[in-house]
Amino acid sequence: MTQRTDETDRPRLLVVDDAEDVLAVVSDLLRMHNYDVTEAAGGQAAVAALGSGRFDAVLTDLEMPAVGGMEVLVETRRRDPEIPVVLVTAYSTIERAVEAMREGAFDFIEKPVRSEDLLAVVERAVRRRAARAPEGSGGEGVAAGHGPAGADGVLIGTAPAMRRVLDDVARVAAGDTTVLLLGESGTGKEMVSRLLHARSPRRDGPLVVINCAAIPDELLENELFGSEKGAFTGAAQRKPGKFELAEKGTIVLDEIGDLNHSLQAKLLRVLEEREFERLGGTRTIPLDVRVVAATNRDLEDDVEAGRFREDLFYRLNVFPIHLPALRERPEDVAPLVAHFVAETSRDLNKPVPEITREAMARFEAHDWPGNVRELRNVVERAVILCDGERLEAGHVVIRTRRKPRGAPAEAAPDDRQTSGVGDGGRGACTDLSLKDASRRAAAEAEIALIRRVMDDVRWNRRAAARRLGVSYKTLWNKLKEYRLD
Repeated sequence: MTQRTDETDRPRLLVVDDAEDVLAVVSDLLRMHNYDVTEAAGGQAAVAALGSGRFDAVLTDLEMPAVGGMEVLVETRRRDPEIPVVLVTAYSTIERAVEAMREGAFDFIEKPVRSEDLLAVVERAVRRRAARAPEGSGGEGVAAGHGPAGADGVLIGTAPAMRRVLDDVARVAAGDTTVLLLGESGTGKEMVSRLLHARSPRRDGPLVVINCAAIPDELLENELFGSEKGAFTGAAQRKPGKFELAEKGTIVLDEIGDLNHSLQAKLLRVLEEREFERLGGTRTIPLDVRVVAATNRDLEDDVEAGRFREDLFYRLNVFPIHLPALRERPEDVAPLVAHFVAETSRDLNKPVPEITREAMARFEAHDWPGNVRELRNVVERAVILCDGERLEAGHVVIRTRRKPRGAPAEAAPDDRQTSGVGDGGRGACTDLSLKDASRRAAAEAEIALIRRVMDDVRWNRRAAARRLGVSYKTLWNKLKEYRLD
């Protein structure tokens, strides 16, 4: 292999395998040939390691429980697409390895692995990395976290629906085409909009995001288009709007389906004429921005119902991208959990815990109505609750959805089970006692979580509410309910 003169500047490798004996043998072989090796005993450990250092190449087994080699590939490329990933595969999974090559893997090696083959492919991978490293980086490559999504959001997943999203982003990012992002709340529409901007020629320009549903109608026009001094009572000076602030960049109109009809008409004119005027102004200002709109509503239904202008819908719907709900891509839950556990542990300055099979089973059994946002919040709470080296099922606190008010109770398959008829009522008593125990356990877990977070933020209620992902009022009520105030 190519030797480096500085002992501290040896090529850095991440070697991943859930079989500890194989991991040790491969790592020792590579160390003998002057590589700096970091070992990861499985995909979860690999995701954590990727967040704590830079690597010249990654060598990973393809078939591993919970988080497999494909997920390691996706996470590596998310952080830095220039890191070569080599997969080790059995004959029975050659087709998957070929599929991984299409997804960006550098190469694959078939088991049983011969030493000379392993060393040859790793050498080629490291040389490719050195050739593509940015100038002045010393061959170490791009810092972790600055890959295709990097700081612009988390787009992790190998499910077909998610691959289609990434393919669509790749197709449309390079132009100025208006994009409409569709999907349920929490599916990552804002992250996709940031990725579109980061991959566009406008990446050096501003990215301006405005939530159309969060601003009252009477103020939204001023926020979008700006105002001149004296345009209305209280307008003491000229104020630029979001369109003006996004000049030469991208504007993201989130929750576009909540615009009222008056603003829909004004927005349509702006998009068609590519110009606008500030409120109270007479000067027409040319518009040079890329527009990305997002909504969790069915705009076609809104058009048919007369709630949304048909002409504006067609103007926005030039290139629609549908983001799948998390329940539509269950195979992505495990890699997302591993990523969020590593990310939260770093944020809290805690060691990254091992995720037990029982804990991962709890994550995978839930249907996640709140999608990736809900999953992220539950993972953060679990890491906060976890004090040891293992994240257990008991740390995973998932709120169950309440039935809508007035919803009929589900009929029991056997009335005797719930009424206790025929067993002296013992069935009903047992059922009630189990429910009471479940409620007590949930309350105790919630109290422990609140206490821990409040201690971490020195009992700053507003900071604690942000950390817990709840409103200040909700936290206040919980503090009073549990007598923690």
